Amino acid sequence: MKNIQSIVESLGYSPREATIYLSLLTLGQSTAAAVAQHAGLNRVTTYTILERLVGQRLVTRGQSPRSRLYAAVDPSSLLRDTQQRTAELESILPLLHQLSAPAPSRPTVQQYEGLLAVQRAYQLSLDASTEICNYANSAIIRDHWPEYDHDYVAQRCARGIFLRCISPRDPHGQAVLAADAQFHRQTRLIDPQLFNADNEVMIWDQSVLIVSFAPQTFAIHIQSPAVADTQRQIFEMLW
Repeated sequence: MKNIQSIVESLGYSPREATIYLSLLTLGQSTAAAVAQHAGLNRVTTYTILERLVGQRLVTRGQSPRSRLYAAVDPSSLLRDTQQRTAELESILPLLHQLSAPAPSRPTVQQYEGLLAVQRAYQLSLDASTEICNYANSAIIRDHWPEYDHDYVAQRCARGIFLRCISPRDPHGQAVLAADAQFHRQTRLIDPQLFNADNEVMIWDQSVLIVSFAPQTFAIHIQSPAVADTQRQIFEMLW
């Protein structure tokens, strides 16, 4: 759990501002000199920050016969101010979306190395808004990732994402085909002499994920409408 200091800072206050506010909460109404000593800051810096916090309505300023006195506002005001800012942001959010520029056409490419990283790459497809088109060697995937059906396939099914798969006609492919209805997919098997690749290709939305398990495990995620459309057309020709 975050400590109190970092939570106050996350509301938009600097580390020194947060330190001085928390010192005032601890001390109660105090002079700048007392706050400086408690916060471990020099008096000039402390005075400057206190006056800034007065302007931000986080601190109040009073006057005694001999010196200025400062006090921290009720911490509940932090929550009220945050709620007010959130409400204001929500009210202009539609306008901000209208102002935002369309997504750039430049493709993005990201590489993942190692099994754990590749497993994270698979998670990207769980946000698909379209079906997933997939070339896969069922045996190789499960040899290198024995919990593949539990870790990935079950999550895809739970999210209602349909998958069409092209796989070699071998015992592993036959087992996958037999379980199609259970796992929300449609599989077509082809002659392993024509297709028996070691890698997997997944196509969804504007994304293409290429995964290789042997001899090294890595994945490449490409986000590009043109690349995704081309790969989808190739898939449909083979389908």
